[in-house]
Amino acid sequence: MKRIVLFICLLTSIFILFVFPESLASNAFSRQSGNPASFVENKGQIIDQNSKPNPAVLYLLNNPGMNVQLRKTGFSYDLYRVSNQLEGNRQKAIGNSSSHVPRPMSQPSINYHRIDIDLENSNPNPTIIPSEPSSDYLNYYTTGTPEKGATFVRSYQKIVYKNIYPSIDLEFLMDPVKGFKYNIVVRPGGNLENVHIQITDPEINLSSDGQLKLLTAIGTIEEDIPFSTYKIDNDSVTTTNAQPFRLKGGIPLGGTYSGPGVTNGIFYPAIAGAGTHQITYTYTNAALCSAYAIVTIVTRNTLPLTCGNLLTDIRDNHAYPTIQIGSQCWLASHLEFGTSIPETQSQRDNCIAEKYSRYASPVTRYDFYQWDELMAYDETLSTQGLCPPGWHVPTEADWNTLFATYISNAFAAWPLLSSGYSGFNATLSGTRHMNVTWDWSGFATFFWSSTPHGATKAWSHGLNGTDPSVSLYPAYRSNAFSVRCLKD
Repeated sequence: MKRIVLFICLLTSIFILFVFPESLASNAFSRQSGNPASFVENKGQIIDQNSKPNPAVLYLLNNPGMNVQLRKTGFSYDLYRVSNQLEGNRQKAIGNSSSHVPRPMSQPSINYHRIDIDLENSNPNPTIIPSEPSSDYLNYYTTGTPEKGATFVRSYQKIVYKNIYPSIDLEFLMDPVKGFKYNIVVRPGGNLENVHIQITDPEINLSSDGQLKLLTAIGTIEEDIPFSTYKIDNDSVTTTNAQPFRLKGGIPLGGTYSGPGVTNGIFYPAIAGAGTHQITYTYTNAALCSAYAIVTIVTRNTLPLTCGNLLTDIRDNHAYPTIQIGSQCWLASHLEFGTSIPETQSQRDNCIAEKYSRYASPVTRYDFYQWDELMAYDETLSTQGLCPPGWHVPTEADWNTLFATYISNAFAAWPLLSSGYSGFNATLSGTRHMNVTWDWSGFATFFWSSTPHGATKAWSHGLNGTDPSVSLYPAYRSNAFSVRCLKD
């Protein structure tokens, strides 16, 4: 049994043929010469090995070498090889003779192998939708058909089984470059765990490059299986006033994002508007097989906030005090968003907002962020990073505006401390230095800015209880500092 995660795209080096009695092949297929391969509907012309109508086959795709039968809850490959050993031996015996020798009639040797692919526990009666019909039609007057024949038989380039599982479709189509392929399309609400595929009768090998090989004595079918996952690496809940942010988290890398409010891989909450938005990540590999994954981003209307009141972060419902200082509205406590990880681990670009947490007392916890993690691995100035929607990581210019309220950074530290009078309430939480040791707890605190300093550092500011000035440091990004956010 093979479980399909999202899409499967079949590539085969064997052309497609259905094994019919010779009379049917000569009568029916000759009329299709020059037409592109397509799925022919079954109106009674398809027969079984006993020359009886075979209604289990709904559509048939055929070409020399292999055929594909579409059934209600699956499909089958029929690999087919014709050899003529007698004719080959006769030619070898008389090949150098110049005299006329009557050529004996030889009977072909036919070898075939059938592979059944079944979708277990699937909908036994899916809605089947053919599309892209041929401009002509076929009439069959062949073995097994009624006396009046099977007439006005159409062929199609695409067949879709709707809701083969709940909110999951099975799609068969003809690619103009690669030929036959099938897709399992997971729509919003579909559960990937429902999809179970059973492959019967071939020997199955999985190659190191991700190809599924179905081995038979007739030939090998190679299924190139692109996978695509989309684990959201952005806020899944945001507000209409939030900054645009680059979508991340699609795997393999190199795909494209699409959906409401998405342009060039960037999600614009204001353009998307309030509501629930399905964002699709599409990846196409070198074999032109595509895979899709879908996530949901909820955008809510922005609630009015009077600075000085509590701000509730819609992502985790944590409430922060705010303070108006001059023209700026700041969080009046340290950022706490994210998941705490052991301090022995580096914070990583893994679609999880990570932080270090340290308790100054049983009820007092401080959280710390490495610079790249805080910035959500985006070096854009004033980016939201891990701040609440509608807020951002302050730039150097933002910090200098704050310090100017108290003449300059030479005098701003004491007003900004929790013991000061500004309401900023900076606590002496210390720092995680170079991800090795904890330093200066109870003596100093450091805050990141969003302004980088070269490839390995970023600007930061330090405050302590013995010096009235705010220090400026180009700190290594691997340090973990406290964070204050500023309203956009």
